[in-house]
Amino acid sequence: VEILLWACSSIIFIPLYFVLVNSVKSATEVQAMTIKWPTSLHFNNYVEVFHTGDMLKAFVNSSIYSVLSILLTSLLSAMASYIIVRRKSPMNKTIFNLFLVGMIAPMNMVTTFKVMKALDFINTYHGLILLYAASFLPFTIFLYISVVYLKFGASKYMFIVEFLYK
Repeated sequence: VEILLWACSSIIFIPLYFVLVNSVKSATEVQAMTIKWPTSLHFNNYVEVFHTGDMLKAFVNSSIYSVLSILLTSLLSAMASYIIVRRKSPMNKTIFNLFLVGMIAPMNMVTTFKVMKALDFINTYHGLILLYAASFLPFTIFLYISVVYLKFGASKYMFIVEFLYK
């Protein structure tokens, strides 16, 4: 079993080794694409990539997208899950089932792209933030529902069954 796990982990570690070793090689050594350790280490490759690749801007953009989409997702899913759990009605069970379907079925990217294009959200901060938030909402609502429902006294593993069929 342990040998099998080491073999499976090599699927991750071998490409990672190639990336790290090739990142400190010279241009001629990289084109050879060998496993060998470089003859001399070229850490200036990282400086060159940082300056020419505009990595600082990419980091700032990623931070903006991540933080704002997580905040929006957390806020909306906390509000929705609290209402779904606290108000016992057939409508809330239907909404819960729709969120489950949203978690199982992937988004239709063609339709999503057409809607975003019609709203002029393509290549904008708010368009990408809303897209990320919408894609994370079903799972986050499901997670929050389980937390809220367990807090109010449901059994540990039966919260979905009890929620759906009570």
